[in-house]
Amino acid sequence: MYQIMPDTIEKDDERVLTTEQLADFYGCPEYAIKQNFNNNKDKFIKGKHYYYLEGEELAQFKNSVENFYPVGKNARQLYLWTKRGASRHSKMLGTERAWDMYDQLEESYFNQNNQPMSIEQMMIHQLQEMQAVKTDVAMLKDTMRIDGNQQYTLKETGKKRALSVLGGYQSKAYEAISKKVFSQMWRDFKKQFLIPRYGDLSKKDFEAGMDFLNMWLPETSVRLEIKNLNQQENLF
Repeated sequence: MYQIMPDTIEKDDERVLTTEQLADFYGCPEYAIKQNFNNNKDKFIKGKHYYYLEGEELAQFKNSVENFYPVGKNARQLYLWTKRGASRHSKMLGTERAWDMYDQLEESYFNQNNQPMSIEQMMIHQLQEMQAVKTDVAMLKDTMRIDGNQQYTLKETGKKRALSVLGGYQSKAYEAISKKVFSQMWRDFKKQFLIPRYGDLSKKDFEAGMDFLNMWLPETSVRLEIKNLNQQENLF
């Protein structure tokens, strides 16, 4: 049903985009896409403008895209937008950027006769056709969020670090306070980079984010708690 590649998602041989991808491309917040849809549901036809995933179908999709596209672990529903759906959103947004970007999207992503470009590649290509190319492209690279592969790498690096701090899966500390340690690590990470979630890290800060996770330690009181828990385990 789905064909997943790093730069494209296809459903039944038709290329589609997640809401997050569409919002990134049009340069608007995700809620703008959701608001467009909620306020104009009668203008969107399921199977023509979008696909709606839930239940087992959503679970299968999450497993398929885990390493490429971020889908919330606890998400209970997901919309995938077709070419026609993307076009309808560009008209509803009504901005010059949305119109220009849809033309690029139609040519470079939805045209299956062409080698697909990633969202980032298309945005950079579009900027290269504008004035002040070098300045604009540099700004885009500085502000663009990390991609799905980088998010996965951060997640796994954080998991590895937290497990090391706790003493592994089999430790008493992991059993007792792993949730607290993981929460503190990601809270510290978001505070360090002033972002609401780790997936919002900018590309220019990716290496710094990796260094932070590899060097992270919980606060002293938590480190002492880990030590005491694991010492109790060794005594018994």
